[in-house]
Amino acid sequence: MSRKPSTNKPGVQRRRLEQLASEFQKQYVIPHCASCSRPCCMLTDVVLEFEWPHFVSIYNIAASQREFDKTLRDGSGPQYVRKMDGIYYTHGSPCPGYDQQAKTCKLYGSDLKPENCSDFPVYRDGDVLIADTRCEAVDITDLLRYLRQALPDFEMRNVPDEEFPVINRISFRTKR
Repeated sequence: MSRKPSTNKPGVQRRRLEQLASEFQKQYVIPHCASCSRPCCMLTDVVLEFEWPHFVSIYNIAASQREFDKTLRDGSGPQYVRKMDGIYYTHGSPCPGYDQQAKTCKLYGSDLKPENCSDFPVYRDGDVLIADTRCEAVDITDLLRYLRQALPDFEMRNVPDEEFPVINRISFRTKR
């Protein structure tokens, strides 16, 4: 006897989670950016990651990858850049796309905007939403209220990370 696969999945579809995260950010997070006291674009709390071609475009690197990597190894390169497993990480120096006077992103809406900027501070990771409360615009109570209204047929569980409690993992399951 063969069993028919269930079409009633216990979790929220991933695309719906991405949509809700994006909508929450447009409604609550982005409007706050212009008045933020700790803009993530200053890269004091946030790390950006790049593959070489994207990194070169944003940071206007004139050297070859080989030459640039040599400066990182010998310590003469920018102190705010690290390379690990072929990925370049920047931290501790404002993103070149950030206009500090206007408190806006000059890269917003362009292909140059780093991917991890587009989904910070609320994003989907597998079947859960991640909410990073280092962003002062993220109030976890407001986010959970927003999600409950959008997903009334689901129970939610918010679990702050034990080692890094500013990271909240929000999981979903169908109400019984």
